Amino acid sequence: MTASKVNGPVLQDIIRGLGVTVCIFGIALSVPLLGFFVSLLLPLPVMFYRSKLGRRWGAMIPVVSFFLMSVLFGRVSLDLIFFAELMLCGFVMAELINADYSLEKTILYACGIVVAAGYAVLFFYAGSRDMGVAELVDRNLAANLDLSFKIYTELGVFPEENIQLIKDSLDRIRYVLLRMAPAITVSFLMVVMWMTLLISRVLFQLRNLYFPDYGPLKFWRAPENLVWGVIGCGVVMIFPDSSIKMIGANGLLILMTIYFFSGIGVIAFYFEKFGLPRPLRIFSYAIIMLHQIALIFVIGIGFFDIWINFRKRGLSGNNDQ
Repeated sequence: MTASKVNGPVLQDIIRGLGVTVCIFGIALSVPLLGFFVSLLLPLPVMFYRSKLGRRWGAMIPVVSFFLMSVLFGRVSLDLIFFAELMLCGFVMAELINADYSLEKTILYACGIVVAAGYAVLFFYAGSRDMGVAELVDRNLAANLDLSFKIYTELGVFPEENIQLIKDSLDRIRYVLLRMAPAITVSFLMVVMWMTLLISRVLFQLRNLYFPDYGPLKFWRAPENLVWGVIGCGVVMIFPDSSIKMIGANGLLILMTIYFFSGIGVIAFYFEKFGLPRPLRIFSYAIIMLHQIALIFVIGIGFFDIWINFRKRGLSGNNDQ
């Protein structure tokens, strides 16, 4: 793509991409509750315009957006760094898609690159404020937990008789979250990437952009060898030392996220098999994401699918009819 084309359709695409990205940025930073969910869309426009415009002009979308938001809010904060990581996530996935990597490698490599870049940025950002990364994250966790507690209390989410109990538990919650931060980060990124791939596949096809043929994701299954990882993490958690236990807990959380993808594929398969209406499917997915019991149930399906192969049974049922 030559520089002379920048004044034509390419410039219009760059402006559109910046407009969409900055709007998502603005909502994410301005609206406390809705903003977090809106921010999950940040990888999508970056990924789309990187694939459409190429590496050189596509990179302008996240770079200029981050600069504009930094100027608008007057400083670089942890929130801006978090959103920058989401944009990097979209850009890296577009690179891997164009390189025609498999689904597993696309998510694995993108997750590794984004996590490494994120911790590198946190290291330098914490150093510029004369504190360690753990201290920086701990302070941010404390501030966010206090803010969330205040918002949920005002909204009446917590029963009045439990408010004090929850308030007294915030320090313990912060302690656990800080030590589970690596796994939470990886799991969160994997979920965001999976969602982005689902949406972008439809968008790219509508815009006649290249998208790899991963096949129907409802048939995706977790690799069988992962069960040894679960066993290993379980053994590690038997150790009395709390630091060693946290290593096992971090590993289990990441593995459970992978099994969730496998389980949700089984759910999607049977939703389609029985012709469940789309509104009811959306409602069911929302229940799964918000209800702990449903979430654990789906993870369990993904784990036992290694031996039972639920979808094969469903296909056999179709053949018998």
